[in-house]
Amino acid sequence: MLDRAVLRTLPLGLPVLLAACVNPRAAADPVAALAPPATWAAAPSEPGPDAPGTGDWWTSFGDPGLDAAVEEARGANWDLAGAGHRVAAAAAEARIAAGSRWPALDAGLDLSRSRRNFIGLPVPGAEGGVLAVESESHALSIQLSWEADLWGRLDAAERAAIGAWQAAEADWHGARLSLTGMVAKAWFALSAAETRVGLAREEAQRQGELLTIQRGHFRSGQGGAAAIHQLQADLASAEERLRRSQQELAASARALELLLSRYPAGETRNPGLPALPPPVPAGLPAALVDRRPDLAAAGARLRRELALADQAEASLYPRLSLTASGGTSTAALSDLLDGDFKVWSLAAGLTAPLFHGGQLRAGLEAREAGAEAARAGFLQATLVAFEEVEGALAAEQALRARLDLADQALAAAAAAAAATERRFRAGLASATELIAAREGLRLARAARLEVQLALLLNRVDLHLALGGGFAPQSR
Repeated sequence: MLDRAVLRTLPLGLPVLLAACVNPRAAADPVAALAPPATWAAAPSEPGPDAPGTGDWWTSFGDPGLDAAVEEARGANWDLAGAGHRVAAAAAEARIAAGSRWPALDAGLDLSRSRRNFIGLPVPGAEGGVLAVESESHALSIQLSWEADLWGRLDAAERAAIGAWQAAEADWHGARLSLTGMVAKAWFALSAAETRVGLAREEAQRQGELLTIQRGHFRSGQGGAAAIHQLQADLASAEERLRRSQQELAASARALELLLSRYPAGETRNPGLPALPPPVPAGLPAALVDRRPDLAAAGARLRRELALADQAEASLYPRLSLTASGGTSTAALSDLLDGDFKVWSLAAGLTAPLFHGGQLRAGLEAREAGAEAARAGFLQATLVAFEEVEGALAAEQALRARLDLADQALAAAAAAAAATERRFRAGLASATELIAAREGLRLARAARLEVQLALLLNRVDLHLALGGGFAPQSR
């Protein structure tokens, strides 16, 4: 005979044993099929600066205004707040799914009073020949119900709910990271717009000064009217560029204010672009991409789909439900707590699906297809993440090379413009020569600004692609 201790453990061990026989799906690591490299192909190969510390990645730009804007946005942005509430809702759903695995215990109190009329019975003394009988019924009960999770259906439902919760939490982290990136980009765009306004205003002022000088030359017989007309046209073009730059500045300010949950009045200003951060350190590990919230969310959704497939498969098998109730039932309220009037019941039910028109089997096939779709989506998201990092790393090197060339072009254009202006003021250069030199300087300054802005925006994209800073612990 079996030992009594073994018999006592059977009700607990049987569901586990049966669930193991079902051989539920395991969420194996799908990234192994991609065979990612240990380091990035586009990462700098020459020794560079060490990776920064574990601080926030946006502080590497050394801009206190940006730091304050990020903190303000994280505390006030409504989209981020909505993502946080979705996490709380998913957590509550996970607790609901976990609670279904436990027995349900309910208490009941039933009080009733009734009257019945018996018409036509020859009862002496009955008014109008109607016999009325009144009765009372009182019941106090406790009901217990529990479904034995023989095939792991409830366990799979809990795992699916946990996967949805983890996906919602990863989405919140993704929204937080994305918001930080958008604030940084909007901050830099506002800085560049402010710089463009300054350059356009300076150019308009200089064009006005040159027009005044040319008019003096004309009065002294050193120039013709055509040069004056050309300078007037250039002054009007410079003023138009100034108005356009001011319009773009207001639009950039409104975009930033929207991210900060401020009223979009277009009044926020930023004095200028920050200094460029240090170059990307060499030897960045490819494992940094594991921190990306979108990959964490895709992995959680894959686990959820796998659990839903397990749940659909378990729905093909019988269900065992146990119910029990106990209490008292009496006609007198004073006897409600009297043990002599106790009642009880105990029942077990086993239900098995026999014919549902193929719905259960189709449901299983749908869930299995959904799991494969989630697996494919996770792999594709991982490849996209690799491409984004490689692209940002390659763009970093190309943009730094372009910035060096832009600096050289700007220095040469500034020297040429200064020399031509000195000759023009002395009457040794024509207005056409000066206009060409000034236009070359303007284009060189604008080109240098755009390359600097592109380099800053690309660094933000790199941090977003990596899911944080260059140190493994940073986010």
